[in-house]
Amino acid sequence: MAAFLAVALVDADLASPLTWIVILLVAGAAAAAAWYASARLEPPESIDDRPLPPLIYPVRGVVQEEEIRPRRLHVRRLIPAVVVFVLAVTVGAILQGRSEPLPYAPGMVAADELRGLPAQVAVLDTTTVSLAGPPEIVLPVTSDAQSASDGAEFYVQETAAGAARELAEAAETEPPAAETRSESPPPESSASDSPVTPAADVRSEPQPEPAAVAASSDEPAPSDGAVETDAPRVRTISALHPGGTHTCFVSGDGSAYCWGGNESGQVGDGSRTRRGTPVRVNIDALLALLDAGMTHTCAVDVNGRGYCWGANADGQLGTGDPSGRAHPVRTATALRFTTIRTGLAHTCAIDTAGRLYCWGANRDGRLGDGTDVQRTRPTAVTFGGSFRTVAPGWHHTCAIAANGSAWCWGRNDSGQVGDGTTQSRAAPASVSGGDFFTDIGAGSAHTCALRNDGAVLCWGRNEYGQLGSDAGASSTTPVHAGESMRFATLSVGSVHTCALDVGGIAYCWGRNTYGQLGDGSTDDRAEPTRVVGNHRFVSLEASGAHTCGILAGGGRLCWGLNMDGQLGDGTRVNRSRPVGVAPW
Repeated sequence: MAAFLAVALVDADLASPLTWIVILLVAGAAAAAAWYASARLEPPESIDDRPLPPLIYPVRGVVQEEEIRPRRLHVRRLIPAVVVFVLAVTVGAILQGRSEPLPYAPGMVAADELRGLPAQVAVLDTTTVSLAGPPEIVLPVTSDAQSASDGAEFYVQETAAGAARELAEAAETEPPAAETRSESPPPESSASDSPVTPAADVRSEPQPEPAAVAASSDEPAPSDGAVETDAPRVRTISALHPGGTHTCFVSGDGSAYCWGGNESGQVGDGSRTRRGTPVRVNIDALLALLDAGMTHTCAVDVNGRGYCWGANADGQLGTGDPSGRAHPVRTATALRFTTIRTGLAHTCAIDTAGRLYCWGANRDGRLGDGTDVQRTRPTAVTFGGSFRTVAPGWHHTCAIAANGSAWCWGRNDSGQVGDGTTQSRAAPASVSGGDFFTDIGAGSAHTCALRNDGAVLCWGRNEYGQLGSDAGASSTTPVHAGESMRFATLSVGSVHTCALDVGGIAYCWGRNTYGQLGDGSTDDRAEPTRVVGNHRFVSLEASGAHTCGILAGGGRLCWGLNMDGQLGDGTRVNRSRPVGVAPW
């Protein structure tokens, strides 16, 4: 229930003013009916105890003739009304969290209608496009950096896009295997050519760090055997990864820390207790990559093996079953991944050959396998080429192909697929415009991508200005964000978007109800707005309704929604300005 309430807070699809006005009106009517019923079940002791005028509420069936005097109010009669009101609001939030079609969403395709859609297998042109890539981040020397390096020059030239390209180039050294498509739905696991490894616990022994919280040892740690000789060596990328109600961090030594909401075990410390400050993820593997979803988390170790933990009602952990985990477990596959990304209730990963696999919830076809069938194991996306990066959103998914073209699929009621229509897609559809990109991000109902010249293009819903253009004007095709501005990295939250320019300065735009734009206010912004403070970042990540980044000097900052302590500052106070994450 807490997860659904959290979704309702951070997802514009589930928290539109019109929807909540209807919920509150229905809850109020139900509460009034409960109060009236309770009053009738308990006859008044006197005329002074009458809860309503006699014409509406006759005392024992007889209308009194004497003048109505002030009525007494019994608190006991308010208790049923309060209980009914709270229950009605909770039920409304839960129903909203089920991701069912909303009454105001135009052109939405029902899940069962997807079965009649063609698979739309996309085959890339064999011509490979040369990608120049966006400008790198080059930070000037700052006083903080000078003190940290004893006066030495301090330059940072690192971008998330550059890291993704490096991984993709390593993967392209092994040509993708040919795939045969058929009109029949794919099997539950598309990795039939490899033995399936059952999900296994990977909990480690208690760590010596004081902030670590060891998981219970009710099950022994697995014996995974020797690492295969052809296993990839995945580069460790140190970055903050905000999720829906929690945040995680991978350090350079391969250890991981998480904090915030933990009702589904998404922190990974073996408990389901909220953590206001970082605690160590209980895993004995050295992690290279990590991504935090709404209420689950997934990671890839340095050998390319996938791990997930947290909520699993839709199979988003990829363990072959719907049981949630409070500690990391291996995904049920022998595939080795170079990247892994999480969405609202689904997960996607790219293997060493550039093939894309997704699993979890599949309403509206967000897994891209041509069906709307939920998958509990990694399943190949219906595509005739390879990918270099992927971005699962809340109800749709997008990816960048090896040649730099953008593809999206899943729910498309607001044009978030970007193909010029509002028809949901169960298989990848090419984004309109023919541009080539280096990175892409998917939110609740909008998408943004970083073009190879540093321009940011966005499409989909825009009621809060999350496209970086005219607020309220949604678009089914890409539009420019920030006009002539150029950026080096990009990240997309639920209903807001953030990016770093070539100097490491952070800009955000879109919804700002909880201060997730970091401009010191809670005003929505329809154009890129600078994050307050003279901060220079080397990485920036947005998700849900909060944003986090790493400074050039190594500092870690977060801002926005903090209802579960996901900012890591030891409080549950929302922040409209960057605040430091507590050390561990």
